Amino acid sequence: MPVATTPDTGGVLDWSGSPLVPGEPEYTEHDEFWDGTRTYRLTHQDVRKRQGRLLTEAGVMVQNLVDCTPGSPLPGSKRTLSPAEHHRIVEAGTVRFVEPEGCLQRWESHDGTVLALLVGEVRSPRLG
Repeated sequence: MPVATTPDTGGVLDWSGSPLVPGEPEYTEHDEFWDGTRTYRLTHQDVRKRQGRLLTEAGVMVQNLVDCTPGSPLPGSKRTLSPAEHHRIVEAGTVRFVEPEGCLQRWESHDGTVLALLVGEVRSPRLG
């Protein structure tokens, strides 16, 4: 009988030195990003042109609400977008942020999976 397992963090720690938690996105101690199942390396810091290409190729999308996000109930929180939100963003082909500091980053895992990290509160398309 198969046994359900949680993703192995491989002993990697988060940015503060605490163990990573399966299912909870976080930055790692080695400047990588953990989506809750695997780690990614940053390939593009701020994608402003050709956002549609990144949004289409991304297998995972995570929103990181930075501390300065106005009205955020959980400043600094990170969450994986739902399939419906992911689809809405891909259909829009571009992301606009509330604050000028907002940006779209491209991260890639060792197995080739691409993660789109939305840093800041998204103005459009509307999420949630």
